[in-house]
Amino acid sequence: MAEKNITIQRLFLILTALAAVSGCATTQPPPRFQFPAGTRVGIVNQLEPYATHQNFSEARIRNFTKTVNVDWDIPGNMQEELTQGLQHDPRYKVIPITGENPIPIVIDRVSGPGAVVPQAAAALESVAGKYNVNVIIIIKSFKGPTRLKLDKHGFILQGYGLFTRQFLFFNRAFAYANLAVIVFKTGPLTYIGSGEPTIDTDPLEDFKLSGDLKIIPPSEINKLEPIIKKYAHQAVVKALHTANLIQ
Repeated sequence: MAEKNITIQRLFLILTALAAVSGCATTQPPPRFQFPAGTRVGIVNQLEPYATHQNFSEARIRNFTKTVNVDWDIPGNMQEELTQGLQHDPRYKVIPITGENPIPIVIDRVSGPGAVVPQAAAALESVAGKYNVNVIIIIKSFKGPTRLKLDKHGFILQGYGLFTRQFLFFNRAFAYANLAVIVFKTGPLTYIGSGEPTIDTDPLEDFKLSGDLKIIPPSEINKLEPIIKKYAHQAVVKALHTANLIQ
């Protein structure tokens, strides 16, 4: 009987370790905290400044992914919106955190990691101690599935920008944004909320696709800017609310 109990305990420990390493989202809502006056909130901005264009074609040899330089400053806009939202509440002091190595966090769709991978936990705890912050907010993009589908099959996209689909004689363009704002409380490190936008699955109506899809003029690419900014706004607002930082 004692041997059986030890085996069960070992199995439980293994499953617990696997859950922590996976960093998958939890179906349980994150804990809600009340933050006192003097709460120091650190913002770590890891979002890339460039957009991504990913193309899917029925002729698979035409599939491609490329980065596109843009001047939209999505990282700066998200950080500014977070800062302003927090500074409206006198309880918070916002601390921009720069120059740190990227923090490796696995994200599974909206909810962010319910269990933090050990390497990420160590990095977050180090940042929390270095900057003496009570809350850490991370802005970043991720690689993962989107709501955009073809014959019920989803697509794995990275970052934010343009998704084009070539099917038979039809080309379609979509704006997408795999953006996440993830919030942790420190001491002890606890995931308390996150935000990710809700992507519209309708194709862009006024987006011109002709010729070589690898060469889309800036005048067309820039039509995505207000849409991506709308998605970024959604991620910020959802994160602040789910983490109970604002009411």
